[in-house]
Amino acid sequence: MCQSLSEMKNFKSSSAWTTISKQVESSLMKNCWKWHETTVQGVLLTRLTKLSLRRYDH
Repeated sequence: MCQSLSEMKNFKSSSAWTTISKQVESSLMKNCWKWHETTVQGVLLTRLTKLSLRRYDH
């Protein structure tokens, strides 16, 4: 009886852990994607501003 109870506890904890880890993974992926998007936008903006500044210089 004790063995089965401990097994059930282990199973419950493991399943909960997997769901939590999945949630954390998805949130991390979302954050990384957002960060990637912002960095790409920033790079494009800096390039655009540099180009416009060059045009004004000449």
